[in-house]
Amino acid sequence: MKLCVLGPVNTVTRNAGIIKDAFPELDVYEAAYDVYTEALDMIDQIQQEADMVLFPGKASYALCKRSRRQLIPWEYLPRHISSLHRTLLEVQRRFHCGICRISYDTLDSSLILTAYQEIGFRAEDLRLYVAEQRLLDPGYLDYLMEFHQNNYCRNGVSCCITGLTEIAGRLNQLKIPCAVTLPASTLVIDTVKRLQLRYQAQLNLESWIVVIMLEVSFAGNYSIMGEDDYGYLANRIKVLENIYSFSSRIDGVVVEDTPKSFLIFTTRKLIELETNHFQYLDLLDILNICRAENIAVGIGCGNTACESRSHARTAIEMAKKASSNCAYVVLEDGSVLKPLISRQESPANEIQIDRNLTLAAKRAGLSATTLFAILKHTRKSGLEEFTSRQLASLCGFSTRTMDRILQKLLSAGCCKVIGMYSENGCGRPSRVFQFTWSNLL
Repeated sequence: MKLCVLGPVNTVTRNAGIIKDAFPELDVYEAAYDVYTEALDMIDQIQQEADMVLFPGKASYALCKRSRRQLIPWEYLPRHISSLHRTLLEVQRRFHCGICRISYDTLDSSLILTAYQEIGFRAEDLRLYVAEQRLLDPGYLDYLMEFHQNNYCRNGVSCCITGLTEIAGRLNQLKIPCAVTLPASTLVIDTVKRLQLRYQAQLNLESWIVVIMLEVSFAGNYSIMGEDDYGYLANRIKVLENIYSFSSRIDGVVVEDTPKSFLIFTTRKLIELETNHFQYLDLLDILNICRAENIAVGIGCGNTACESRSHARTAIEMAKKASSNCAYVVLEDGSVLKPLISRQESPANEIQIDRNLTLAAKRAGLSATTLFAILKHTRKSGLEEFTSRQLASLCGFSTRTMDRILQKLLSAGCCKVIGMYSENGCGRPSRVFQFTWSNLL
């Protein structure tokens, strides 16, 4: 188990030494910085090398948490009364001054007051100045310097106590008495124990079962002309081959629930690695390439296999309602992540499709809204061939209106007649249309 102890140059070695003595079984190494904002540039590399990270305090921790995704367990050394008592003793020993008039930063007023009350001071006897905790403010260090200088020069404080070594360094240069609130060794040890528990909990989480529920239609399905059986079977075999190949990549097990729906069982860790922590899903690209249609994927995480399947079902119902092929993820606590998309999807492609659709609608003498409605419903149906009556039912138009629309689309080259179809083998046959969306978009 590899632990990175992050912190300022002049204190990181102390904290690392305490941990090495208390936990000889840990592989402990140091990552030092001069200013706490540098932690933001270091954390990405640390997360690739270490299993856990210990931050020196809340400032660097809050900065990284706001801007970086946490991939491994993080903890920071909290400010504690024991740390403040240790620092107050240091102030009296080093500066031989009282501790009733002090300028503080990175500490809560309530914690400071409690620390004084525990050693017999009354609130009315104290003149304490506490800085605001603007941890994410780019000008935080400059604000603290001005705060402490003003308190020392104008308010008569005897000493400044800071949680940031970079502030202590600047104050020392100005000959202003100051001390750093270093954590007590027992606090460092307790925090590392908590970090180990979080790491173990994450290992358990990574081994939990995840259920991937997939529904898909195959190209050539339900041909009205009855002449596409070979194409349908060939496409189905290709799609199945890619589903099983994807499952093998994540050490999963495939269960064919129905001819069009599949379950893949894997672990939390493997699916996170495959999706880059639930950012994208390559399976969508793979199935698009082999001409699968109406792809809906639901990924369910849970404490048990039953709970994971239930969450997967919730996720796939959301995916079915989406306007494009996508995957939804429902986590153990029931929260839903933003939909996963294929790597190849991009806003630029969507803009181009919108432009081409508008041009096609203009050629046909129709509104873009009407053409988009036909596009959406034909793609969602999974069919490749339609009669006018079928299209009218899908899109919510009357048959007569759909006949007029189809005539305009034929004239504009947006669709073509590929045959005639008679439902009962008698009566006037209906034309069978096929759309050329790939040429249009």
